[in-house]
Amino acid sequence: MRRLGPIPAGMRRDEIEEVTFEIVGEIETPYPKLEPEIEAATDLVRQKRFPEAQAALENILAREPRARQAYTNLAVVYFQTGQSEAGEALLRQAVAKFPRYGFARINLARICLKRGEVDEAWRILKPGGKLLSKFYVNEFQAYILTLCDLLAYQDDFEAARAWLKLLRETMPGHPHFWRRRILYTFQGWLHRSAKR
Repeated sequence: MRRLGPIPAGMRRDEIEEVTFEIVGEIETPYPKLEPEIEAATDLVRQKRFPEAQAALENILAREPRARQAYTNLAVVYFQTGQSEAGEALLRQAVAKFPRYGFARINLARICLKRGEVDEAWRILKPGGKLLSKFYVNEFQAYILTLCDLLAYQDDFEAARAWLKLLRETMPGHPHFWRRRILYTFQGWLHRSAKR
């Protein structure tokens, strides 16, 4: 287990939440026969071929409602094609059906954060007041970066940098580390300057 370092000034040990994460290499799926179809549909999304992607993903979900990646990918298609309400509804449905699926929670929390709905974003990221604990690699990266952005939005730049440090120590060379580190440091400096 990695520790982030000494307890920050002004905090008591009982105010600190200790968290353990499990990071797995592969997504566990109960529908391996659909994996090639899901991957092909995901490629259509990446290629911005949204009408084809929408048809393929809707077809997959009609046949296999447990295909959780199809929910998030279809939500992306809906957002990219101006169907924001349908995209958000689909993410909420995915969160309800798959409460431990990180990407649905991450994307929904980001939508809430964009609208300034901080409490709702926290509720989504910390179901039952607990952080999610099992991720595959990309999901973990996105989850930590979303936590960092949420903390920075609340002007808690020290905590955002601490989570970012965890990401750097866990996954050295992560491409978003330095950009966010500079952003949070600069925003923290501006915030402190404005208070003077």
